[in-house]
Parts: sequence; C-alpha cells; structure tokens
Amino acid sequence: MNSGARRLLPMTMAKIWADRVRINALTSDLFDGIPATKSTTEVTKLEEDKISGYVAGGYMYAKGRKFGV
Repeated sequence: MNSGARRLLPMTMAKIWADRVRINALTSDLFDGIPATKSTTEVTKLEEDKISGYVAGGYMYAKGRKFGV
C-alpha cells in the first residue's frame, strides 16, 4: 500500500504466502481507494458490501488490466 493506511479486503480475494500477500484484482496504486471502516473493531454490512464491491470490481475497472490476463 502506498500510503501506509490500513484497509480490509475479502480473504477470498487474497493469496497469502509467508513473505507476501497477492491480490490479483487490484494493482497497488488502487489500494488507497478501498473504502475505509469507521471503527477499528467492527465492520458494518454496508462497509463490507462497499469493500467487496470495490475489490471485486477491480477485475473490470483496474486500468490497464484485462480479465483473465
């Protein structure tokens, strides 16, 4: 993440190794756009929906990306 801010993302969209995490749906410059949560201890259903929509939508809208490539 470029800014160092913390963001949540759906675990189903992440591949996790011991030394890195990969999210194929987004490029690193788009991480700061992931919607933030108001609380650090709770996530509302609306926040969860916004986060999921943003990350999943990256497959279609991430600049320079084509689905399946």
